[in-house]
Amino acid sequence: MFRYEEGSDKFIELFFEVIEKDFQEYEQLNIKLLFDIKKKVTKGELTLGNIEIPNEKVKYFSKDKIATDGYDYILIINKVAFDLATDTDRKRLIAHELQHIFIDDKGTPKIIDHDIKDFQEEVMKNADDPRWAEKLAMEVKAKYEDAKPQKKK
Repeated sequence: MFRYEEGSDKFIELFFEVIEKDFQEYEQLNIKLLFDIKKKVTKGELTLGNIEIPNEKVKYFSKDKIATDGYDYILIINKVAFDLATDTDRKRLIAHELQHIFIDDKGTPKIIDHDIKDFQEEVMKNADDPRWAEKLAMEVKAKYEDAKPQKKK
């Protein structure tokens, strides 16, 4: 059983809406969209999504009709989070991960960490629901807890 599966048509649709609205400079990038179908915890926190730069081997294996030279980035969203989220929160999650993209002067893809500026911009963008990610994470955690086998007493 694989840990990842292809992003759904809905994921693809929302991704392109976010790109068109807020990240037009990334339209030329090849970004692979995947769902993580397992729970991932990083530094004690549930991971709802992440974006990665594929290594050369993964780039080679990811070649297809869209990305003939392989993908520049891989955007991974937790499947349970995507399924539980509203379209608005799905777009917020996608946009959050796209904020980590950086292309240097040589055209080399990079990942930038969270910083205070990103935090401020994200709070302003999501002023209508600044705690959306926290609420979604709580829903996802509850779903994983419900799915755990119950211990016999």
